[in-house]
Amino acid sequence: MGVYPRRTGGILFLNGNIVEIWDYLRDTQQYAIIQTVTSVISLLASIAIIWIINRSYEKLSSTTNRLLLGLCVADILSSLAQSFSTLPAPDIQGLIWNASGSIASCRTQGFFIFVGSVAAPLYNCSMCLYFLSVVKYNKKDAYIKSKIEPFLHAGPIALSLIGAITILAKNAFHPNMTYCFIGSDPTCEGFECDATKRDAKVLFIIFSAAPYIILPCVIATTMIFMYRAVLAQEKKNSKYGVGALKANLRAHANAGCDHGQEENTPKKLNLLVRLEKWFLAFNENKATVSRIKKSKPVSRTILRKALSYSIAFFLTYLFPMIISIRTLRVFGH
Repeated sequence: MGVYPRRTGGILFLNGNIVEIWDYLRDTQQYAIIQTVTSVISLLASIAIIWIINRSYEKLSSTTNRLLLGLCVADILSSLAQSFSTLPAPDIQGLIWNASGSIASCRTQGFFIFVGSVAAPLYNCSMCLYFLSVVKYNKKDAYIKSKIEPFLHAGPIALSLIGAITILAKNAFHPNMTYCFIGSDPTCEGFECDATKRDAKVLFIIFSAAPYIILPCVIATTMIFMYRAVLAQEKKNSKYGVGALKANLRAHANAGCDHGQEENTPKKLNLLVRLEKWFLAFNENKATVSRIKKSKPVSRTILRKALSYSIAFFLTYLFPMIISIRTLRVFGH
């Protein structure tokens, strides 16, 4: 979690607390196995979504599917790297369970975990911005494809790669309890390592903690804007759409009555036929008005989808948020 235990005999000093070495190794093993299982599940789910996209009618012709593909690829990168758990980490005084890697393999794992774990929530934001441009600003698909979509892909890819390359250049990918990520060098001790620890803390705040604070706010804001836009359109339709339909019904009814009064000719059969057609049309339009009144407002549907999408995002990244908070506390010691 950004801090590494100091070993003295059969005990560990972790965050200022004394921990038995076997308890620490047991916890590391349990966390590593859980991480591997959940990572494999996430990996299979992303592959399934890509398969569904490929089997769909639209395939990659729609902006939504292309953004969803980018999100799945990002999740595959991070999930695949995390599925190896502690295996790529170098063995440090026997403190990491199943550590069989090297410094190079640890940096590789940290690089791909960072790229995927940052690009995935950024692609979530890209999808929200896409729906916002459609719902609120009424942008057409052709305009979005040529003017907006390139930035929706460039943002997640560029920011994740820039962050990963910067951290790699600063030599800040190191093993922690279950996988390699941003942290200080566990083999470095003494005052000369203070600068390295400060750099790792700054990099973690900028590239790991900050996105998990800013991105949920962006998603929630776009959802609010979409809901307000749909609500305003719904009020406009209720004022003019249904009212206009009722006015047309009254106009047709008056026209039918006037026509019935004026049509006092021997052609009564034609009059009855016309009145019967008008009566059927009147009942059909009346049923349409009734359905409009009884149907649930579109804004409520949008609100439910917005809330469910935001809650799903929050639950998905709840544990990374908790880990970020705990790591920041650890850096503070």
